[in-house]
Amino acid sequence: MVVNRNKTIFRFSSSPACFIFSPFNCFRRLAIRILTHSLFSTFVMLTILSNCIFMTLKNVPDTYE
Repeated sequence: MVVNRNKTIFRFSSSPACFIFSPFNCFRRLAIRILTHSLFSTFVMLTILSNCIFMTLKNVPDTYE
């Protein structure tokens, strides 16, 4: 269990991830640190919104060389 600064609780399993990475593996700890960062959810939302905007474009602007 991980609690960030905003008192949000994240639950992670202590079993080996993908049957490879132990709970205290460097790669796994880095992934948890990224997931619990406050800007991660903002980045995901901006990515989704930009994807929606580009999907609604009917004509892609032509590029002139």
